[in-house]
Amino acid sequence: MALSIFKLSNANTDKDFYRLFFILLCFINLAFHFLYLDYAPQSFDPAMYRVGSSLLCIITALISFFDQKKVYYASAYVTLIVFLAINNCYLLGANNFIGEYYLGSLVSLLVLSFFCRSSYEILTLSLLNFAAFGCGLFFSTIIVQLNLMGIGLILFTGLAATLFLFRRSYILRAIKVNIDIRERNAELRQTSTELEQIKIKLRGLSAANTALVFEYDAHKNCVGEWYQTDDILLNQPETLIGTNINNLQVPVLTNYFKHVQKTQKQASFEFYSLFGNEQWYKAVVNPVFDEDRHFTQHVTVTITDITELKATAAALKENELILYNEQVVAKLGSWWTDSTYNDIFWSNNLFSILEVSDIPPDKTKLSYYISLIHDDDRPIAQQYFSSLASNPLTEFEHRLITPKGSLKYIKVVSGYPVKDDKGKIIKVAGIVQDITESKMANRTIRTSQAELMEVQAIAKVGGWKWDVKVNDLEWSDEIYRIYDLEKEEVKNENHFKLLLAFVHPDDKAMVSSLFRDHSKLNRLFLEYRIITGKGNLKYLSIIIGKTLKKDGAIRKIIGTIQDLTERRKIEIDFERAENKYKNVLETINLAAVTLNKQGEIIFCNKHLADIVGYDKGELLGVNWIDTFVPENLKQQFRAWLDSNSFYTQHTSPIICKNGKQRVINWKNTVTHDEFGNIAETTSIGEDITDIKKAREALILAKENAEKSSRFKSEFLSIMSHEIRTPMNAVIGTTNLLLQDNPAPRQLEYLHTLKFSSNNLLELINDILDYNKIEAGKLELYKLQFNIQKLAQNILQAFATKAEDNGSKLELAFDKNIPANLIGDQLRLGQILNNLLSNAVKFTTNGTVYLRLESQEIKQGSISIKFIVADTGIGIAPENIDKIFDPFTQEYSSTAADYGGTGLGLAITRRLVELHGSTIHLSSKPGEGTEFSFTITFEKAEIDEPAEVVPAAAAPAEQQKPEGANINGMKILLVDDNKMNLLIANKFLKNWNARVQQATDGKMAVEVAMAHNFDLILMDLQMPVMDGFEAAALIKQTQPDIPIIALSADAMPETSAKAARYGMDDYLTKPFVPEVLFEKLLRYYQRAKVEQ
Repeated sequence: MALSIFKLSNANTDKDFYRLFFILLCFINLAFHFLYLDYAPQSFDPAMYRVGSSLLCIITALISFFDQKKVYYASAYVTLIVFLAINNCYLLGANNFIGEYYLGSLVSLLVLSFFCRSSYEILTLSLLNFAAFGCGLFFSTIIVQLNLMGIGLILFTGLAATLFLFRRSYILRAIKVNIDIRERNAELRQTSTELEQIKIKLRGLSAANTALVFEYDAHKNCVGEWYQTDDILLNQPETLIGTNINNLQVPVLTNYFKHVQKTQKQASFEFYSLFGNEQWYKAVVNPVFDEDRHFTQHVTVTITDITELKATAAALKENELILYNEQVVAKLGSWWTDSTYNDIFWSNNLFSILEVSDIPPDKTKLSYYISLIHDDDRPIAQQYFSSLASNPLTEFEHRLITPKGSLKYIKVVSGYPVKDDKGKIIKVAGIVQDITESKMANRTIRTSQAELMEVQAIAKVGGWKWDVKVNDLEWSDEIYRIYDLEKEEVKNENHFKLLLAFVHPDDKAMVSSLFRDHSKLNRLFLEYRIITGKGNLKYLSIIIGKTLKKDGAIRKIIGTIQDLTERRKIEIDFERAENKYKNVLETINLAAVTLNKQGEIIFCNKHLADIVGYDKGELLGVNWIDTFVPENLKQQFRAWLDSNSFYTQHTSPIICKNGKQRVINWKNTVTHDEFGNIAETTSIGEDITDIKKAREALILAKENAEKSSRFKSEFLSIMSHEIRTPMNAVIGTTNLLLQDNPAPRQLEYLHTLKFSSNNLLELINDILDYNKIEAGKLELYKLQFNIQKLAQNILQAFATKAEDNGSKLELAFDKNIPANLIGDQLRLGQILNNLLSNAVKFTTNGTVYLRLESQEIKQGSISIKFIVADTGIGIAPENIDKIFDPFTQEYSSTAADYGGTGLGLAITRRLVELHGSTIHLSSKPGEGTEFSFTITFEKAEIDEPAEVVPAAAAPAEQQKPEGANINGMKILLVDDNKMNLLIANKFLKNWNARVQQATDGKMAVEVAMAHNFDLILMDLQMPVMDGFEAAALIKQTQPDIPIIALSADAMPETSAKAARYGMDDYLTKPFVPEVLFEKLLRYYQRAKVEQ
């Protein structure tokens, strides 16, 4: 059967129909051209393509007038293909599928479908349009929305096909009606002119198989009716002749009547109920034309009962929905092949299984499906689908990877093939099922079974079941391993007898009795021994249960057997170890006790029983906390047990039977239960009652020693203060007399007095320093200083005394030592002063050396070795070891000849040790002595000259700077000692200061409130009000006035206390006049600058 786009061989009326079609196509070409240019000015739409296509349409229409069928067919084919190629392919792709061109393509499809006269024509037209659309997609220059375009094309194609089918149905009906009418008119034309008029009116009727047809004139009055008597919709329809259209009781019919009169086109609608008949009807309203195709203003209304059609369509839709839902639940999709076997077709649900929404345009469904199949499974899939035409496989399974990356297991099943008359398979249909979940479930089951077998092997647990009815016992593989049996060797033997055959003789009666009464075999547990086939003794446990039928009868007896041999051996070893442990605890000289969670004794050794005064048997079960713990500790012990936080070690007293307490140092170990709570505590204790008493005695002795040390420090502080007060008068008076140009004989007496007083002051300072060191109260301060200047100044301080002895002083300074360091220059100067003082003191007509050598230089520090050597009298070998002892000098005459306290070297050694170093001494009598030590200093970051503390030697000879003065400085001098007031006032007057005095703290506060002073010199220990309180009160109202503490108390605690009360500086009595002057000058100059 030949296919054609149009049946051009039909009657002349068909040619007229297609001539009109080609002329319409010509106008559509031109209309699309101007519409596109108007709505899409930037579009590509050359006029020559449109004109060429239109000319082809005109030529084809002209050819139809000639009797040239083949030429006409060829021209029609070419015209239609050219139109589709230009409009639906080339221009659509060239304009990147913009909405206007895409819509135009779909409209063209609809327009062309209206001129199709057969299903072959509409099918062929749709295929051509799909092909043109596909080519357009392939050659498009941009990526288009495939889903949207595809859906639109399918939707419009479906709509065109639906319109075609409806139109074709009604056309066929109309044709039949027209035939009937023509036949009747042929008969009536011979008898009456009226019948001829009826024939003209019936030309507009468009339904042949309808049950009821009415004709209405321009005034909506019924002028005729036609119906079949065997299928009438209502009784006596002829009664409607002459009545208005509203009498049909179809409200919307009037609107459709007006619409058809206005448009002269057919209209249809569905409605429910006609004259009380509750059914579905369809009304088709057609205009009526005369022979010359002029509208007669008459309209026909064709009413058809579509109730059955509606019900069938609803049932079909419901069945389709049920089938779809069932496929979704079962994860099924259906497929089938065409006669070519080049591709397959499938249901919508298969898209969901494959997780896709559409197929790529360059692939067929079959090729795309095969491309998703796992590489390892693809060969069998290709074989399956390639053999569909000859010998299709029934089913096969394969893996598939969806575009979303999901791995799925698919089962493909083919149905019965459809064959032609010759037995050739022309069609195969089947289903595709997603079996991923079942595959995963099976895999999980297999994995679980493997894991269960592995767990049984690890736990050495085997399962068994006994069919009571046939007396058949089955074992798992693990029981064979437990019994040391080979499965193949005993597979034919009675396993029930085999189970009992290996039971230990002593346990056989007990095991056999278990299986005698079946009714009692429910969750029984028993441990027994076996001797395996290899002669091994094993400990087993058996658990027995049963399954029942509906009537309560036993179906099967089931159970497990577990190998407990290793655990039992551990328990035996543990029992042995526990016995050994208890035997050890009985032999040691320590107390041992084990308590349960409630604190009750479950074990104790004899030594503990001896301590508390009980027999061992009396202690078991006794509550330890209630019986032996003192009342004040009971709550604490109970809290330890309740909170699971028992200390690993503690010391506590226990109450013995005689009421006395013994102190025990316990070491505890804790055993926890399966919930992590304390189950037992085992404690080993040492009776330390006597040791504790001895320790308390030592602590008391230590406290007494510390108290004595405090008394000593307080005594030294008081004695220092009391001695310094008169010494201040002696030294101060001596310094004043030396400044008054005394006579030569008086000068000698004054120097003697000064030497003795300075020696006494040095003794006091040494005793205080030594006491500080012994008490650990001396601290080193890290400050920046210039070590070169410090060494030079210290050596310079001894220049006069060395010259008097006829000796020379020499300084050797390593060039690798930086000038500025960080350390305690005061204590370093004190060390060097003490060593150089001794060297100069014991060297006559010789040389004293001070050498500084670098030892170890690092990035941020340097170690310096200090060497003080002399050519003096030296030290005897037997005295070297004791020379650093306090209050020790080499000879008893040394103090008389040279002075000194015997504390200098002791203090020096302690200060060196405080720096983390050791002082070394080498000496030969008559040749000299050498002291050396090494100290590590931090390097100063900024190389600037540091402030150097003046050397402590010969302070009285120091002179105040020239040009510096405190003329007119207003000073308040506060002291309760008249001699101290006299001495200090005399010096201040000599320096031209303006002095006002006060004899206690209260008076000082009043005078300070009444006058403006530049500075206050404040004694600390005074009647009425001490200096601390006075300074605090003055600072409240005059915070800027400097207050210098002037006290005979040289203790560091006193200096720190003065600072806390607001004092700005501290000076000890007896004061060095030059030091006092320097401090006064510094504060006076600062005040002038601020003013």
